[in-house]
Amino acid sequence: MLQIERIDVNGKTAFGLKLELDSAPILLIRAKNGLIGCGFFNIEVANKLDVPFVIISGVKSISEMLEKKPVAISKKAQEMGITKEMTGREIVEKLS
Repeated sequence: MLQIERIDVNGKTAFGLKLELDSAPILLIRAKNGLIGCGFFNIEVANKLDVPFVIISGVKSISEMLEKKPVAISKKAQEMGITKEMTGREIVEKLS
């Protein structure tokens, strides 16, 4: 099953997608200027495609993604000022 939810952070909007699998969900947040994904995704591909992308692993919901800190950040996202000290919520704001 696919769930889509709207995320509002300090007046900025993004959309969260959750695809249920038997073993674990696939999670993705789409902001205006970049993406945040779960551990299912690959940061090397994001770097190759020059996409602002952040990976937050060990999460099972969009709300957990907003509270945790990233384990990987693409070069393009780093150029935008995203760091491993930021929470998912702060990253959504920066990417929106």
